[in-house]
Amino acid sequence: MNTERKALDVDLRYVEQFFGAHDPLTKARLYFIPSYQRYYTWEVSQFGWIHRLLEDVAERLREAIEDDAVNLKTTFLGSVILARVDSAQMNLNDFDNKPPDHIFHIVDGQQRLTTLLLILAAFDFEVRELYNELRNLTQGALDKSDDELIKPLKKIIEETQSRVDDILQVKHHENVIPRIGRENSGDKFSYKPDIAIYKSQTAEFIHNYCKFKETDPPDIEQLENFDLRNKFGQILDLIKQDFSKSFKDETDNEAFPLGKIEFPNFNQIVQSSFIEGMTIFNQDFIEKRRKLSEQKKQFPKLEIIDQISACLCAVEYILTQTCFSQVLPASSDDALDIFESINSTGDPLTSLETFKP
Repeated sequence: MNTERKALDVDLRYVEQFFGAHDPLTKARLYFIPSYQRYYTWEVSQFGWIHRLLEDVAERLREAIEDDAVNLKTTFLGSVILARVDSAQMNLNDFDNKPPDHIFHIVDGQQRLTTLLLILAAFDFEVRELYNELRNLTQGALDKSDDELIKPLKKIIEETQSRVDDILQVKHHENVIPRIGRENSGDKFSYKPDIAIYKSQTAEFIHNYCKFKETDPPDIEQLENFDLRNKFGQILDLIKQDFSKSFKDETDNEAFPLGKIEFPNFNQIVQSSFIEGMTIFNQDFIEKRRKLSEQKKQFPKLEIIDQISACLCAVEYILTQTCFSQVLPASSDDALDIFESINSTGDPLTSLETFKP
């Protein structure tokens, strides 16, 4: 009898790596929240986890500017515990055909992963909305300096949006399905849009947002209702309030119902050393923006360009500098054992959540 125990796989993963950047096998992963897990509970309030994560992003950028640092400090989000699932054991009611080959249960980490997807989608929406404003302003003749910034910015936006799309969805040829679902929730994953049904919180949110984001121009009122829509709207309000705020009045004393986040504006960011390490911004774009800053020129469209760029910086930081430990045990039982032993944060577990099915 072979009693050899398989090794525990623990790997540090940045957000984009976790969802499969440059790795076709990881990119094909589909994640399921086990049916015994609690639903999404994180809040956007000043002392909630969502607010704290956005504060971390802002603080890291502020620190780099103040220290004139070349490299940004990493934000660590703890451990995400996964369990491999044999596709043959999946509930076939969750699929309209044979289940995919790469399925994983999220034993611990669904709150963080769902939060990351909500934040990335909210930044994605804000960039789309700001770019539409920029497009409206640039109808007709363009100032040469504006045009030199807008052209490379458009390419940066498209590349970043494509990266976010790859995180939110699993692609198969020209069709897509949400990256995360929930077991036995009524979800029916299908690459055929007329068959697909998504009822779980995360899958419903991803499906509705990705269907909506293709509308032009973007209009938040046209976004179909879904369970997490209120949280999405609150995150978007927080981003509008702080991350892409108007930079004209830095001493604005208006009330901040969601708690103010001190996020540096892009004019500060572009003067710092670490901007050159953010590969999304090519050197040509950086130098042109710096030159305009040194000349103290303010074009009507420059503020929107800076607002978009600040949002893109935040997305880039989340994708490439925010990480967690991916813990992949040999079995689901091992995953639950590890979950119980290290789960010392968050809301207390219910008896159902510590019950091994």
